[in-house]
Amino acid sequence: MKIGNQLLKEAEKLANERNLNRLEAWTRDNPWVHGLYENNGFVKVDSYLHVYSDHTDEIKGVMKSNIDQLYPIQTFAHYTGENKEDIRKQFKRVHDCFCFEKYFN
Repeated sequence: MKIGNQLLKEAEKLANERNLNRLEAWTRDNPWVHGLYENNGFVKVDSYLHVYSDHTDEIKGVMKSNIDQLYPIQTFAHYTGENKEDIRKQFKRVHDCFCFEKYFN
């Protein structure tokens, strides 16, 4: 059994010992990791975007300082709206962040 599977099995064991009803795991857009969770009985239940911008034109209109001589250089944001494709077009660095859940009986 691979290390990822071993870790998940141990996490499930500990969760059951503590009478938890589920495990929740958040991960970015990595197909291998998604497969690991899905192959271990997790279901994808939610997602949002991680959005990064820097001092280029991307940051204009996104963030502004109200403090004199304080200049935003980079931002990291969560986008939870419905227009994900528009966000992907506006910013160069965008990643999906997915929630996987596994409920116990």
